[in-house]
Amino acid sequence: MCVGEVAIDRGERVLIQLPVIGRIEAHLVWTHRDRSGFQLERVIRPDDFRALLAILKGKRAAR
Repeated sequence: MCVGEVAIDRGERVLIQLPVIGRIEAHLVWTHRDRSGFQLERVIRPDDFRALLAILKGKRAAR
């Protein structure tokens, strides 16, 4: 999910770069006001997901 306006329509695809995961394609599934939900094109392993969350939480705490 992301917060903020997106300039694409449902079903359109984007390529994103995530720490630990690398590049991954996603497509827009839903929008509601200023929030949007995306479905990733491949499954992220649980250990990679936990590592990603740890990095993102650390960046948030550093702000």
